[in-house]
Amino acid sequence: MRALRELYWANLSEFLSNKRALGLTIAFPVLFIVIFGLVFTNQDKQEARIGLVIEDTGPVGEQLAGKLEALPKEDVPKPSAVASSTTDSDRNPLSSLVFRRGEKTALLDDLNNARLDAVIVLPSNLSAVLLAGGDLPNPAPQAEVELHIDPARQTLIPFMEGVLTPVLRGVEAEVTEEPQILTLKRFNTNARELRTIDYLLPGILAMSIMQLGLFATAQPLIALRVGGVLKRLGATPLRRSTLLVAYVALRLTVALLQTAIIIAIGTLLFKVAIVGSWLALAGWLFLGTLVFLAIGFFMAAVAKNEESAIAAANVINLPMLLLSGVFFPINHLPMVVEKFLIPLIPLNYLADALRHVMVDATPLHSMQTNLLALLAWIVVMTALAVRFFRWEESR
Repeated sequence: MRALRELYWANLSEFLSNKRALGLTIAFPVLFIVIFGLVFTNQDKQEARIGLVIEDTGPVGEQLAGKLEALPKEDVPKPSAVASSTTDSDRNPLSSLVFRRGEKTALLDDLNNARLDAVIVLPSNLSAVLLAGGDLPNPAPQAEVELHIDPARQTLIPFMEGVLTPVLRGVEAEVTEEPQILTLKRFNTNARELRTIDYLLPGILAMSIMQLGLFATAQPLIALRVGGVLKRLGATPLRRSTLLVAYVALRLTVALLQTAIIIAIGTLLFKVAIVGSWLALAGWLFLGTLVFLAIGFFMAAVAKNEESAIAAANVINLPMLLLSGVFFPINHLPMVVEKFLIPLIPLNYLADALRHVMVDATPLHSMQTNLLALLAWIVVMTALAVRFFRWEESR
């Protein structure tokens, strides 16, 4: 028993002195629960993306648009406040309405492709009708405010009608004493919704590229260095640049094979339609592979052995998976996470670009931002890898 006790305390002391093992064992579960808690705590509240077309050139159009855009998050009218026949829950199903102004044709195209949830059109005769005041004939003419929405959105339809109706009545009361001049007319459109698998496929492809760089690049290089193979190769007439190019070329080939398999499964088995340019897709995949290969080379340069490289890869892997939008959208995370953490995740930019190119999903960033961010990661990681890379073990 004494020997068992002493061995136990010796193992405990060794474990506590191993900062990497301690971090992976204790810090990782804490990080998991914190991040997933932040992501899923408020998932019952969602944003609605609304297109706003202002055809009216008079003051009432801007006044009404301003009223809509100023709707507070928590005080948005509930559907049941107007549509009393609705039997759904009375609570507000959305956290906020996000409005985007634009031309009618462009916004309706976004609605048809599920990049918007609804489109509101303020008609051209809005100011003329309301500002006529006492000169209105009997019966008074009406101005029809259009609501374009997918009829399949059974929860959103009564909610949007409940939002618009009191705003219209409020503007009428401010501008004229004539009631019911503004009417709401609904137009149904069949939007092309992205399925879950449509969203996941580009993310899984980006994840496979990342893990190729993190787990299949650093460890083999470290094994060659620890075994003295790199040192012996460096003493031969073989140029070191040739060795590195061959190493990168092999992993680019593996990335191509991964891509072919994942896309084949997605398109043939799950009917995912690749709607973008195949040439653009190849370019983004090539760029993303270079990013994570550069990170892998940097890890190989600074890690002392394979065990420390694996620990480092896991430390990098987890935040990238959780904060890149690979498995779930990240546009509802807390502002601090969105502003300061997500911009540091290269997988975020690769997954965003692939989703836009492959399935025409609305990008979180402009494609120029995605491109510049990935190029910056390549430059910085390559410079660090070159600076710290060792061809033999340091004594």
